[in-house]
Parts: sequence; C-alpha cells; structure tokens
Amino acid sequence: STPPPPPNQVINEFKPSQVIIRSNEDRRPFEGASSKEIVDRINQTLRQINVMSAGKKIEVKGVLILPSGSVKLYTATRSEANWLLENRCQWSMLADPKLVTSPPVYPIVIDSVLMDQYPTQRKLDYKPTVSGQQNGSVIVNLLDKELVQQMVKGTVYYEWNCLCVRACKKTRIQCHQCQEPGHIAAHCKDIICCKFCGNDHDSQECPEPKDSPPH
Repeated sequence: STPPPPPNQVINEFKPSQVIIRSNEDRRPFEGASSKEIVDRINQTLRQINVMSAGKKIEVKGVLILPSGSVKLYTATRSEANWLLENRCQWSMLADPKLVTSPPVYPIVIDSVLMDQYPTQRKLDYKPTVSGQQNGSVIVNLLDKELVQQMVKGTVYYEWNCLCVRACKKTRIQCHQCQEPGHIAAHCKDIICCKFCGNDHDSQECPEPKDSPPH
C-alpha cells in the first residue's frame, strides 16, 4: 500500500521561504549595492562562519531592500529562513556594519501576579487598571530561548507564590525607541529608553553587555 503523505508541517519546511531582517530606520545597509552583490556578501559571510542547517550550508537565494531600510531575504527552505532570523546578530553586521539588528526576544505570559507585589523597583512601568483587580497577567520578554522552555514546562515562584507561565504566541507591537507597547518607533514622541538598562540612550549604544538580561 502507498504510505501516507507527510504532514503539512514537514512539507512546509522544504518550501521556499522568506524573512525580513529589520534594521534601525536611521541606517541604510548595502547602500548602492546591487541585489547580486548583496546576496554574494551575505552568502560569503555565512560561509565564513560555517553556518549549517540539516547538514547543508545555508544560502540566500534572493534579496529585496524595503523602503524602510530593512532587508527581505529569500531562502530555499523555511528552516534556513528561521535560522537567519533567530541568529541575525551573528551575521548581520559582518555582512554590512550598517545592518544593526536587535537580539531576538522570547515573550512569556505570567498569570496570577499580585499587583501590590509588582516589581516597580526593577524599572517596570506598572499602570493600574480601572477595574481594581488584585491580580493580573504580565508579559515578560526574555533573551534566552532555553530558559523560556524551562519556565513554560516548570513552575515559577515569586514572593512564595506559585505562578503559572505560558508561552506568548501573539506579541503586541512594541516601540524599540521608548519600549512602550502600542506603536512603532516611526510614530514615537516619547523619551528614548534603553531596553538593556532603562537609561535615556539608544539600546545599540548601551555600555552594558548585550548578552546580559535586561534589569
């Protein structure tokens, strides 16, 4: 008998895919370079750092520079596109110093947080709701993917309270300039805020180590 076809999830992994590498709006990476030159520079960078996916070297098949300055990359498979996105900080500035990207964050939702114990001293901006609820949910962005998986599978304790942690599948729009949700940097009129230390300077110019978790 004929074996059943593989599930769509497996099939999609081998379909051509694309990914957008977002850059700061005040920088224009690969300025003046043709599409072929950009593809060659990125692929040369990937070969230099010896990037592999499923036993094969990752290659970019095509590129498109968007009006915002971000770079859209076309790859042969979805797994290659996912690797380029999740590990963009490893190769982006090697391909072009102007292609400055932010490290990926992995959001989680912590439920049943008592609002009177909310850690405002850690520079988290808490704005109480009109409903007067005593507890609520908090979205936390982490830089360590493995830590997120451990927290979702395990249990988190805070102030001797057992809290439920779940993965956040849909993230809210967040401004990378002031770190507030609900708008993007192009429409931001608020004071700039570093996502690493909370001070009033650009996150890319933060003197603290980029691999350290936010305060």
